Amino acid sequence: MKTNPSNSSGFGLFETILALALGLAVTTASIAFFSPASGAVSTEQEISRLDHLHAAVTSAYASSRDFNSLVAYTASQNGWLQDGSGNWHSTAWGDLSLTPTNLAGMPGDGWQVELTMLPADVCQRIAGAEVGIWTHVYVDGHEVADNADATTFCTAGGSHTFVAQSYGGRRPGYAIGPTLSPDAPLCVQLRKDGTIDKIRPDLCSDLHS
Repeated sequence: MKTNPSNSSGFGLFETILALALGLAVTTASIAFFSPASGAVSTEQEISRLDHLHAAVTSAYASSRDFNSLVAYTASQNGWLQDGSGNWHSTAWGDLSLTPTNLAGMPGDGWQVELTMLPADVCQRIAGAEVGIWTHVYVDGHEVADNADATTFCTAGGSHTFVAQSYGGRRPGYAIGPTLSPDAPLCVQLRKDGTIDKIRPDLCSDLHS
């Protein structure tokens, strides 16, 4: 008896299509399952990196309070800027930059770190975690004062730019007073912790008035 070649080849083609469809479904499900977890890990890595960076740079520049020499590469070489979800100039989502900045009238009296292209959920978690640690935290140019602000500014569609700034305090010859008001998040936190006289008291000196 002769076999029907068309039936045989047709059955093989059907199996192939079915296998491809099943493979695609499994891959899609795997991506959907693992991506949130991976994103959460990357976010925590960046929060940890920012916390370490703030503490390390604050300590390294405590005596000079002049950040004009501070750049990302130097910070990385000195161990202040650890690898997070990316390398010394990137994250899992975009670029990372580290620069000196003028916060109270003297060039390089402060410094800032900037993260770009952050998804809404990542932006919200990072901004919420870092507010109160840094002198200023911004999302897309808007200053973040608390977790509610982080939620508001980070959920306004698209990707976001996060900026955290730290003021080093007065240097010799520095005559301009602090820029923070008594209700600024950092001042409120320092007063609550009882550390206002130990951590850069000049920054929030108006709290003693």
